[in-house]
Amino acid sequence: MENTKKSQKSGNKLIVIIICVMVFALSAALIKVFVVDKMIYKLDYKDEIIKYSDKYEVDRFLIAAMIHCESSNRQKVRSSKGAVGLMQIMPKTGEWIAPKIGIENFEENMLENPEINIEMGCWYVKYLTDMFDGDITKICAAYNAGQGNVKKWLENSEYCVDGELVKTPFNETNGYIRKVKAAYEKYKTLYGTELGK
Repeated sequence: MENTKKSQKSGNKLIVIIICVMVFALSAALIKVFVVDKMIYKLDYKDEIIKYSDKYEVDRFLIAAMIHCESSNRQKVRSSKGAVGLMQIMPKTGEWIAPKIGIENFEENMLENPEINIEMGCWYVKYLTDMFDGDITKICAAYNAGQGNVKKWLENSEYCVDGELVKTPFNETNGYIRKVKAAYEKYKTLYGTELGK
């Protein structure tokens, strides 16, 4: 009887130890994932994102996700098509936006300035938000492929069902929409406190 009690106590201790080890391992794994995710999904321009997202009344998490997908937070990066900076703004688009936000004598190298680039990007996202009633899929598609294309696709039953843009004829744009939406969810999870209102 005494041996049975001792064996039961030993078994209980072993179960407790196993549970503790599992909890520790799971916690360590979650912390590692969280840390690794924060290294991948950076928030290097938090103040500018908050300032201009609020100024133009656009979603802070969407702007952070777009910066991640457009430039991986690299302020001076240029695409093969000529887009510049954090939000990959085309020089012609920058020239068009500049007077609308009070910038005179616009020059292309201004797009390498994070403050200017993020303000222009936020203004443009607001413009697209108003045009497409806040629909993130349409906003992302227009940001990537142009508003004219999105308007055409919305009139085509191959791409639009019940007013919803379900796909585009461009693989790059379809991929961009998926990437931004995934990054959007990551930024909400990782930076809910820093970017949340």
